[in-house]
Amino acid sequence: MFQWETAYDFVRDRLGERGATAFERSDVEALERANSGASVALLKAIWALAPGVGFGAFGKRMAFELQTFTPFSVTELSKQRVAVEIPRCEVLDDSGGEPTCLAGCQTIYPRFLREKFGVTMTTNRRGHACTVTLAPV
Repeated sequence: MFQWETAYDFVRDRLGERGATAFERSDVEALERANSGASVALLKAIWALAPGVGFGAFGKRMAFELQTFTPFSVTELSKQRVAVEIPRCEVLDDSGGEPTCLAGCQTIYPRFLREKFGVTMTTNRRGHACTVTLAPV
């Protein structure tokens, strides 16, 4: 994460908001390429045939993947909604965490999830705590 923060800060400082926006767009594209394998195709097929089951499987996968960023508790995991409660975000504990939160958690991942999976991701930040909610569009 440190490398991402350093690269993002460098681009934003040297190229301004246009550079930061281009960086965010390229990050979304990289996420799309990284999530284009057979398992994603299978998940989308299941989702198309049984939306509730597909979203439930997607929610479990996302809850698992979010663990790489910070500890959290899953407060809801249903066929219509996934909610996680982050009592203290480790990303924000890092000195470069604020831009990572704003760009990564509040811009890049929501855009990626909407474009790739048709899922809305909302964050409700309270200091270093946060609630993240995922739901089908």
